[in-house]
Amino acid sequence: MVLAWLATGALVYLLALHYANLNYDRALTDLLSALDLRWNADDTALFFTIERRNESGVFGEIAVVPSGRTEWIGGRPYADYRVRAWNSVGKSLPSNVVR
Repeated sequence: MVLAWLATGALVYLLALHYANLNYDRALTDLLSALDLRWNADDTALFFTIERRNESGVFGEIAVVPSGRTEWIGGRPYADYRVRAWNSVGKSLPSNVVR
């Protein structure tokens, strides 16, 4: 059931790209691969934010991960990502950037 839904969703996505004249190779990479981002954390973090660099070079928040988790799977493998920890005081400095 899930595989059928994924295949149908991918087909609709690729058909939409065809009509928009977009890059099939990049779209297929998005559909079939995902980034596995992992980090180390201490016990003071309340949650983590995942940030991705856009085409203008600016990082923006794309996901929130609860405390106790140190992994996020998703995103595009050809983009730059970083993680921030948040606690009652505020946000940490960003992690190193990974691609």
